[in-house]
Amino acid sequence: MHVQQFIDRVGAKVLGVGRAILQADAASEAAEEVEHLRGEYARQDDHLATLRGEVAVVLLRLAEREQSVARLHDAVRSSVSRGKPAQAMRQALELDSLRREIDSDRDALKRLEHAVWCLEFRLRQLARYIERMSGGQAAK
Repeated sequence: MHVQQFIDRVGAKVLGVGRAILQADAASEAAEEVEHLRGEYARQDDHLATLRGEVAVVLLRLAEREQSVARLHDAVRSSVSRGKPAQAMRQALELDSLRREIDSDRDALKRLEHAVWCLEFRLRQLARYIERMSGGQAAK
């Protein structure tokens, strides 16, 4: 019976060591996953900053073009009133081109703002997931 007890103790210790190894493996896998997610968060955050920069550029360009439209509109009126139809026509064509560029910029702005919104939403979800996975530590 003494031998059987010895075998039972050894078996229990081996089982305990096996459980500890499996738990350590699971913990290291979770930590590795959290690090991967944090890297993904950082990449997405950089992309968000780039998109926000593009939005700022388009907004600035829109403001400049809208000011140019107002000036050109006045210039066309002035040319017509001074009896310079050729100059008025050139200015009107430039005005039309500028308005098409503004429409294009507005479309681009809508797409960029939507992309920013989607990425912000994704980052919020990712931050919550990282926080849950890491036991309450923030994503950043």
